[in-house]
Parts: sequence; C-alpha cells; structure tokens
Amino acid sequence: MEKKTGSKFRLEVTAGEFKDSEIVVMLGENGTGKTTFIKMLAGLLLSDDEEKGHRMIEKLKKQKEEGGDEADIDDKIEQIEIKLQTLGVPKLNVSYKPQKISPKCLPPPPPPPPPPGPHV
Repeated sequence: MEKKTGSKFRLEVTAGEFKDSEIVVMLGENGTGKTTFIKMLAGLLLSDDEEKGHRMIEKLKKQKEEGGDEADIDDKIEQIEIKLQTLGVPKLNVSYKPQKISPKCLPPPPPPPPPPGPHV
C-alpha cells in the first residue's frame, strides 16, 4: 500500500504488527513519511487505493442518480466497499503528539576569539 504526496514523495507501507498497548516511537529525517504514516493510522489520511475506491463509489452513485441500472450499480458499490475493508492500514487509537527532541546536555560553546592585537 502506498501514499504519494506532492510530485516526489512516496510512502510505501508493508505489513507488520503491533502488540496491544505497545508504545512506538518514530524517528527520522524531515520528509521521510512519519506524519503521513501516523495520519493514516489515525484514519485522517487514506491510502491512494482507498481514495481511488471512494472516488469510484461516488461516480457510481452519480450514475445511479442519473438513471443507471440500480441493481448492477449497487452490486458494484458493495464489491468496492468489501475491497476497501482490506486496503490501507488498520485504523488505530493513535495519540498524535509531535515533539521536538533535543539533547539534554549540550557541550559548552567554544571560547570567543581573542581580541585583535594592536596594529604596529
């Protein structure tokens, strides 16, 4: 499953598992998909396939409103909804609290340069 944002970024999510009440910490450089992944886990952002499925359902509903074959359209919508249940990441109870982590102890700053000497 993947999520593309912008023209260059692509987050690919592979299967894995979390244990009940497990605390997970995500560290990484800016732009590596941490926030995107958390939003997907929280149900705030859909995978590309989920978005495509929802667009297809909306298109079918419009066809139905315009007099399309109601039974056939309902069957297609049901098939898509079943498929959507298997797509994306499972929606979890996520605590989304971005934090900036900085070191507790910083080395002392370098000494100031010596004052310039007199010109001779």
